[in-house]
Amino acid sequence: MRYVSGSSTALLSASDTPQLTAIDNTGRIAWSSFHLLEVWQNGQTTQLGDGHLPGLNDVGDIGYSFKTPTTPWQLFVLHNGQEYRISNDEDIENSIDNFRPDINNAGEIAWWWIPNGELSPAGTRMMRRIRNGDVDFDNDVDIDDFTPMPGCFTGPGDFDRLCECRFFDIDHDRDIDQDDFDLFLRVYTGPQEDCDGNSILDLQDLVDGTHSDCNANGVPDLCDLGISNGEFRMANGESRMANAGSEPRPPALYAKRQGSGSGGIASSDLDGDGVPDECCVGVSAPFLADSEGVKNRFLSLKLGDPRTIAPTNPLPPAPFKAIRVRYVPSGGGSGWTMFVGPPKEVCENSGQGFTISPANCVNVVGMPKTFRVATLQCQPYYTNWNEADSFYVYHPAVAPGRTYLVQTINEGCGLSAEANFSAPLSINTPRYGDVVSNCSSSPCGPPNGLVEIQDIVALIDKFRNAANAPRKTRCDLEPAALDGVINITDAVLTLDAFRGKLYPFSVPSNPCP
Repeated sequence: MRYVSGSSTALLSASDTPQLTAIDNTGRIAWSSFHLLEVWQNGQTTQLGDGHLPGLNDVGDIGYSFKTPTTPWQLFVLHNGQEYRISNDEDIENSIDNFRPDINNAGEIAWWWIPNGELSPAGTRMMRRIRNGDVDFDNDVDIDDFTPMPGCFTGPGDFDRLCECRFFDIDHDRDIDQDDFDLFLRVYTGPQEDCDGNSILDLQDLVDGTHSDCNANGVPDLCDLGISNGEFRMANGESRMANAGSEPRPPALYAKRQGSGSGGIASSDLDGDGVPDECCVGVSAPFLADSEGVKNRFLSLKLGDPRTIAPTNPLPPAPFKAIRVRYVPSGGGSGWTMFVGPPKEVCENSGQGFTISPANCVNVVGMPKTFRVATLQCQPYYTNWNEADSFYVYHPAVAPGRTYLVQTINEGCGLSAEANFSAPLSINTPRYGDVVSNCSSSPCGPPNGLVEIQDIVALIDKFRNAANAPRKTRCDLEPAALDGVINITDAVLTLDAFRGKLYPFSVPSNPCP
């Protein structure tokens, strides 16, 4: 049976005893009866012949078990239409059964083995892939294999979590360093150039971090823009020195050197920031929704990674981004622009403010011990925000009843070019004192546009760290520069708002003059 979008469908099978199914992320389904292996894809069932207990990956491989009347269960893989036996000849001689394979996109397989007819002793076996530089597993080692390598570089030393980068650890010493790069070059078939004329291989410059490669094409960005030894070569053939004296860089199209790694296609730098426009213009900002609702004094943010993950290849390094927050008064005016600063871990406990070390945080029933906050600052702060969990932005300029526009920009992209920023996320902070709609369930319901008795009760519950209280970011209303402490004054301010009093703090009109 196949279940999709609320309905189930029976898939055609040649056997009246189909069982033991597997499904991959492309929607392909495999199953077996006792000796018939079948695969369903795009509406058709295909019989593959003898086989049992299938395992699938997302690139077309199938692992399965097979036995004859005179042999124990053997393990096979069907790869590119060719059948390969994985289990050993000695297993057949010693009646060792091998079955229930699980296979990943790298073609690595784990499976269960037992002596024939016995349940003990038993164990798990794994066939690892040889690390030969072919990290996208297409049977060659080219520029596509190299482009993720700079983001995987760890330097020497033992690293425990290499994850998808592990296939760059060619010498199997649990790091990815110069030794691995040297081994990679031995089998690398792509271009090996020195486009900037610094007598160092471009690939070496990229793994060392000497040059950036924001478009992940295996070519330094300055070469995408036709810069060699500090010289711009413009599309019309004219040459100009970069940043000669006080003269600004010319905002023009620069022709990339022919024969470079991505085919000599010119990149443009229309805003003159030294970064290929394709790395800046139209950059996406995948802000994820906040399930807890808006807050009086905080902006809730979380970024996701917009890049699609190829099934067999680690991702190139994510570009560092800065997050810009803008306030434009509803009645007109200039408003202000600021940037999110470095986030830090703080305590959820109502009595422990932002200055308390996370190591000293006291548990709160039913809630995480800590959360992440960041304040606003005048200068951009660049980091890999995709690696951060949800975080909360605060500042005296973040006040109730206002609208803020949040955008991102990639590192190196010109701040003066509005096209370099993402489309804005609009966040409306609720009415002053409107903290929750109700707390009949956890988490408490989001603000409902009213200041009511339940808002006051919610503040008191948080003050005493009650199990059904809202999070601190809902309840921290004072002072003007928030301190992360929930006390009786926060509840009193909510009572004042219930009585119709206005927001009591002065809001900076221009925090960054």
